Amino acid sequence: MTFRSVHHPGDTSRSWLALQAQARPVALALLFVMTIGLAAALQGSDILWPFVGGTAVAYVIAAGVGQNRLLSTPAQVDVRGPFAAVHSIWQAAADPPEGPMAPVSSARLQYGELSVGVGDTVVTFDPSDWPEFEALVDTSDEWIRARTGIERRHIAAEGQSTSDLGERAARAALENAGLRPDD
Repeated sequence: MTFRSVHHPGDTSRSWLALQAQARPVALALLFVMTIGLAAALQGSDILWPFVGGTAVAYVIAAGVGQNRLLSTPAQVDVRGPFAAVHSIWQAAADPPEGPMAPVSSARLQYGELSVGVGDTVVTFDPSDWPEFEALVDTSDEWIRARTGIERRHIAAEGQSTSDLGERAARAALENAGLRPDD
């Protein structure tokens, strides 16, 4: 099962994604440098070398901000049984999407967002970014709160039962207490 966010790149190439990600931060950085340069020029200061140096530094910082967004914004989630992979915008642009599958360790809906433990990280999904969010959690949070009063839910992976979750919790509790199942 695959879920795509509103940030999914679709058929966009990686080079075009890189250009798009850098466009806004670079434009804002250059606007800032030009504003500072204009203020310095109006005061009669020499601005050529500070302007050239400032432009280069602003570009490098802005390009880094844009690339970071590509690498850190979730765009696609692939779920295969008890395993999942969360792909960033950059990873989702590859065909097939890059990234290893990892075990899903937990899932909970809290404050309207879904937090999922995938491998050794926890990923939080904002419903406004995921058009198929209701399918991901099976029903709406408002519906459950209004009818049951339940504010926190945990979602088991496909093929996983409550006894599987209980066994994992019991083993973790025994390990934390320094005991073995035979004790």
